[in-house]
Amino acid sequence: MSELWRDKAKCRDMDVNLFFQDRITSIEAINACLVCPVKEPCLDHALRHEIVGYWGGTTGKERKTIRRKMNIIMQRPEAQKRFIPEVSCGTENGYQAHVRLRRDDSSHQICKACRLAHNRVNRFAKQRKRASNDYFI
Repeated sequence: MSELWRDKAKCRDMDVNLFFQDRITSIEAINACLVCPVKEPCLDHALRHEIVGYWGGTTGKERKTIRRKMNIIMQRPEAQKRFIPEVSCGTENGYQAHVRLRRDDSSHQICKACRLAHNRVNRFAKQRKRASNDYFI
């Protein structure tokens, strides 16, 4: 499939971090997809190649459901480099970008700043879970 649709995408000049947030999708990303002229080819690409992020007006979880219902198998293009957004190291999003890069290149190393940020997020999530469990005891 031709990748020319990316040049016409509404999100082309937007901050990619809006489309790759951890647990919630930003209003800006949702609104951009609502009026995007290339929503269908974007979704088609995402159904075959993308696990995370907000693509074609869908979340990764929504695409997983669509794949299951439509019996779509994800493809790993050999000649085409996957689209990996530029994200800041030292953040959870940066860690996730390293993980995606590592899928394509097993020698890719996750930087220390991103590993620390990921550990911080996990520690915080565990603390919140413990605090909420203590509240109900």
